[in-house]
Amino acid sequence: MPHAPGDWAVVIPVKALARAKTRLGREDLALPFLADAVAALHASPAVRWIVLATSDPDAIAWGTAHGCLVVPDAGCTGINDAAQRAIDYSWELVDPGLGRGPSGIAVMVSDLPCLTPDSIAAALGLAAGVPVGFVADADGTGTTTWCTTARTSAGPAFGLHSCAAHRALGAVDLVSQADATTLARLVPARRDVDTADALLAATAIGVGAATLRALELSGT
Repeated sequence: MPHAPGDWAVVIPVKALARAKTRLGREDLALPFLADAVAALHASPAVRWIVLATSDPDAIAWGTAHGCLVVPDAGCTGINDAAQRAIDYSWELVDPGLGRGPSGIAVMVSDLPCLTPDSIAAALGLAAGVPVGFVADADGTGTTTWCTTARTSAGPAFGLHSCAAHRALGAVDLVSQADATTLARLVPARRDVDTADALLAATAIGVGAATLRALELSGT
């Protein structure tokens, strides 16, 4: 049976929320960042399933209440191991109404407060045409999203210099494949937030409601 554009499953690895965003110095923003990313994914026609890879009780409770599936990451050694466990789980998902599973799996970082349905559509539209691809972050060295349409592909390689690592594994640099219009659409999907400067850049692009509310409450 052919797959439809809305057959993607998106995995988001989520570390312990109380210890997240320590580099930014804003642990209070970890959940709002996640909430805005999930809200954009729910609003995207391209996405059918959202899977959190986490063992954090607060993230599990929040994700379950907000329409996410959860794969525990206990025993996993880092983000890539946790992501692979959730990828394996996601390939087995089946939509009961349609009788089919995902046409592709994407793994996104959790700190994408600018994410929009249009930027998701741009990223997954490019990813649908290759076995494995990735979206470079705004700095061009890291990765915000890794995608595969091939069940037998090597898994993601998030971490330091992940762009180079993904290229070395044969993944297609989706940013390099995009025309000018698509590049502009990808901007919100490339802005992860790990530093104060990145947070300023994100607010200039436009953050989601949860992050905006958290910033207003903190007087930022």
